[in-house]
Amino acid sequence: MSLLLMTVIGLSLFAQTKYVLVIEKNDGTQVRIHSSEIKEMTIDTEEFHEWVDLGMPSGTMWATCNIGAEQPSDAGSYFAWGEFEEKGLYDWVSYSHCDGNAMNCHFLGNNIAGTKYDAAYVIWGDEWCLPTQEQFKELIQECTKQRITLNQKKGVLFTGPNGENVFFPEAGARWDSEINGQKQGGKYWSATLDTYYSGGAHYLSIEDDEISWNYSWHRYGGFPIRPVRK
Repeated sequence: MSLLLMTVIGLSLFAQTKYVLVIEKNDGTQVRIHSSEIKEMTIDTEEFHEWVDLGMPSGTMWATCNIGAEQPSDAGSYFAWGEFEEKGLYDWVSYSHCDGNAMNCHFLGNNIAGTKYDAAYVIWGDEWCLPTQEQFKELIQECTKQRITLNQKKGVLFTGPNGENVFFPEAGARWDSEINGQKQGGKYWSATLDTYYSGGAHYLSIEDDEISWNYSWHRYGGFPIRPVRK
């Protein structure tokens, strides 16, 4: 509880007066609570993540930043598919959802959005999830795309049918112990397993000459994640 709020409540109680707590929301509506209804007051701090409505037909809302990023131009964190912690080495041996190679990958589901394998769901909470391959497809098909530089970081600005936009930096990817391809493209994990190759999953590909939703990569690769919500 904030010191100011504690002081106000404390003064009111010590004065033995009745009061009404008035909370005004961003939309102008108010919530009024009489002191006789209040048993205890606390204020919890919760990490807030911004999102934007691009006017997608599906209603998908896109986060404005990658997981681990402080602003839209930051790369943020890199995760292997189905994992939710960064690490120093990205290969089959270090990948937790296989037995050392691509032929022995554990089946996590064809779509891991909203499951215990979804980094967005685990790290940001149950209002968030990994985008599916179809949501990346919709993003590409419904938006205009422009290559821009934001805070000295190259990337792609997706502008939706309603004129709102979201920026994806060219953050590269991680395999072995290196960040590869940074400033020359980027890969963003989807929640969708490659059904033709169980050791791979689909991702959004941002390259110099193409933006695609239909590629897949080895699941051990460390890619950024741009969460979505509905």
